[in-house]
Amino acid sequence: MYEVTTLVYATAELGNTPGQRSARENTLLESFALHARCLNDFLWHNRGDKKPRDAFAADFCAPGDWERIRDDLPQDAIDDVRARRRFGREIMHLTYDRIDGDGEDKLWPCGAVVLEIAGALREFATRSLADRLDTESREFLLGLREALEPESGSSLADLRIGFITGATGIDLRHLRNVTGGTINFGEIRAGGDQP
Repeated sequence: MYEVTTLVYATAELGNTPGQRSARENTLLESFALHARCLNDFLWHNRGDKKPRDAFAADFCAPGDWERIRDDLPQDAIDDVRARRRFGREIMHLTYDRIDGDGEDKLWPCGAVVLEIAGALREFATRSLADRLDTESREFLLGLREALEPESGSSLADLRIGFITGATGIDLRHLRNVTGGTINFGEIRAGGDQP
């Protein structure tokens, strides 16, 4: 539940600061990506040898049930992020493959990803076994997708969350000989008035 609520919070906060390229927006976008990746792995990946202690949606369902339906769930925005390896290349790892500049390729489809994850979580909640997912969590997940829709009347729906995007940036006026980047440190101050 922490992953879900933090993902939705970060996305909603990005919707409250559209187009800003500040340390705050970068932090929100990185939080979004971290929790989206975690939930993506939970919903669409398998345990494998490298992840013996990780939790997966299949753990909560009857054997084979989740694996049979998960790939049929809508995931166009998530597929694009995964295909371009954006979770790793732009957020999790310090790499030379970061996207430079301000173009469309730099935008993250935050709202679309959240809506796809929320839809998958609703399906997960309907298929998870009663003794593996508590009632409160189940009810929250069942209602999450609808709470994000404009006609729901919820405060999140007012943001039209499906259209929220974000892009990291860096204030190059303070640095020399730097290309690309993901974090804007221009507004951070430490120790009184000294930058």
